[in-house]
Amino acid sequence: MVPASRLRQVELDAARELAGMAIDVEEQVAKGASAKAIIHRVRARMKRLRLEPVGRAGEELAFDRTRHQPMRAGVPDGARVLVVRPGYIWRLPGEDLVIEKPVVQD
Repeated sequence: MVPASRLRQVELDAARELAGMAIDVEEQVAKGASAKAIIHRVRARMKRLRLEPVGRAGEELAFDRTRHQPMRAGVPDGARVLVVRPGYIWRLPGEDLVIEKPVVQD
């Protein structure tokens, strides 16, 4: 069992990272940064946390039911789909954990 103090520290660390991301995005928007620049900064921050993006919004790719979440049922494997929302994988030592699959539409 994880001690309550350890769990609280993990939650606090996660909250700090999320707040830091929100602060960074708001600051970049206020400075007039382009969407491309903001996405670059977000992805760089995620990489430091060992979070790897899967797909980019607007990207077209081949559907793979093991990696993608379709917006409707019945999309055949290999069909061309559009990434509506990217996903993320957490790269841990010896393990990759899917946090969110990318959402796709055909």
